[in-house]
Amino acid sequence: MKARYNRSAVAAQNIMRQTARENGVTYEYVYREIEAAIQLGLSSSEPDAVDFWNDVKKKARTDRPTPEDVIMHTTADVTMRMLCCPSVGYGRRVLH
Repeated sequence: MKARYNRSAVAAQNIMRQTARENGVTYEYVYREIEAAIQLGLSSSEPDAVDFWNDVKKKARTDRPTPEDVIMHTTADVTMRMLCCPSVGYGRRVLH
């Protein structure tokens, strides 16, 4: 499991490096901005946000997820949704 985490963490760092390059800012700037967004998200009382952050914290096994944790969680979630429900599409809710 640790090796997978390391590969995923490196992939998340590469995403942040690419984001920095594309926006003409430093990797550190992107990292700090994501940290600020995490802090803001963790303080939300919105039920969907609370559920999301509780899930991230559970999977990251920490109360203070890193930007890498959030990127890994989000990409895994998007991938799973695309694989499980390709005809529905990501972001659409299925009404039963």
